[in-house]
Amino acid sequence: MMLRAWRIIGVLLPCTVLCAPAPIGAQALEVAQAPSEMAPAPSEVAPALFDVSSQCPPPRVPPSSDLLLRTLAVQYSLLSKDVCKLLHWSDQAANFENLLVHLFTGPGLHPTAGIIVPGSGAAGGAALNLEWNGKAPLYQRFTTNLEARGSENGFWAVGAKLQALLSGFLEQGKSPQFTFSTKHFDLPRLPFYGLGNGSALASRAFYGLTETEISANLDVPVPFGFTFSGELNGLWFAPDPSGLFDTVYNETSAPGRRAQTTYIRPRLSAAWKYPRDQALYGFSTSASVAYAFSETLGGGAFSFGRLDTRWNVSVGLDRDQRFGTVHFASRLVLSDPRAGNRVPFYLQPTLGGADIHDENLLRSYRNYRFRDPNLVAYEISYERKIVDPLGIRVFAEVGKVGREPSNLGFERLKSSVGVSATFRLGGATVFEISFAWGGGEGMQTYATGNTNNVGGVAAGLRGVF
Repeated sequence: MMLRAWRIIGVLLPCTVLCAPAPIGAQALEVAQAPSEMAPAPSEVAPALFDVSSQCPPPRVPPSSDLLLRTLAVQYSLLSKDVCKLLHWSDQAANFENLLVHLFTGPGLHPTAGIIVPGSGAAGGAALNLEWNGKAPLYQRFTTNLEARGSENGFWAVGAKLQALLSGFLEQGKSPQFTFSTKHFDLPRLPFYGLGNGSALASRAFYGLTETEISANLDVPVPFGFTFSGELNGLWFAPDPSGLFDTVYNETSAPGRRAQTTYIRPRLSAAWKYPRDQALYGFSTSASVAYAFSETLGGGAFSFGRLDTRWNVSVGLDRDQRFGTVHFASRLVLSDPRAGNRVPFYLQPTLGGADIHDENLLRSYRNYRFRDPNLVAYEISYERKIVDPLGIRVFAEVGKVGREPSNLGFERLKSSVGVSATFRLGGATVFEISFAWGGGEGMQTYATGNTNNVGGVAAGLRGVF
């Protein structure tokens, strides 16, 4: 486990650094810096600037009606100028940062790194990001993102996404966002320990899973920090249990173990955030509630509804973050199968390590350790910087799963405590490696992070994964 975590770190940490947006001063740097702290005489400045900048003239890109060729030509010209600056200009650190920003983020073709799902091992691939109207105001842009990844353990995923910011309605400078995406995952080896809080490590068996998703989503900001969202998904799942899995489990202990299900899933959600813009100090809170109904179109009696609620609170103790930040997070998941239906085991929420969406809950246990149709979890943590960009976080987590909502009381909660080393950008954590204890299953190590390949960096649009 430790070796795998460090492999992931070896891929994620450099890429996280590389994908960080450069500081404003670095990105705006178009003139050479004075070689000493003493200000030179005006007569000395002009020739120096002219001599240095003439070695790296502004890039010239021939106009083209082909979006792909135009995007790649612009990216190449920017990289060429960044290399020239690195070789001939002063302030090497800022110029090197600009080079890495253009290499790993923004419109164009970029390498990508991270994971596919927890347990897949370190993954890498490529992303193509196209910004169709980059000269438009931020609230009118739309982008296309395509990405493919493969992992060291044979997992792979491909996807495409179209995101558009709709300018017809603005709420405090924010516009509705429409997203259309399609994704396919091939996950050949996932662990299953049985259902409920009493499942045992010795009961582990493996199964494969392929998933295909087509999704359309609309997020609409409204006054007072609220956002309402509507989503419609088409989902296809095909589990592939191992021979041991079929020997140990049946349809009662692992419902849907061989059911190839097809779903249509409408989903509505409401989210609230205070203050509306990200706050790195002082009090901030956010809450969300979402309800989705998964109606089977084929594969058996596996239709169910699901309520997913979250509440987060952060208190930054001072403006300069010298004293750190206290965080509280909670999550409640309630599943409601239609009469005569059950929730397939591979669609039940999990506790332990990280779930299929790479959310950390009960880190002292292995990934996917406990699962059932219903879940509750709480975490309290304290985080502070050590020396930017490095920080430390200590945390305590409790939670449990249950077959019925009534099983989610405060008795017999599973628990974890631990410490994390964090990598921070702009005051927020973007990469973390954690060490957790509790539960009698030894220390567990987990690393999380993602380059994410943001397609429209200025518009704030996310990549495929």
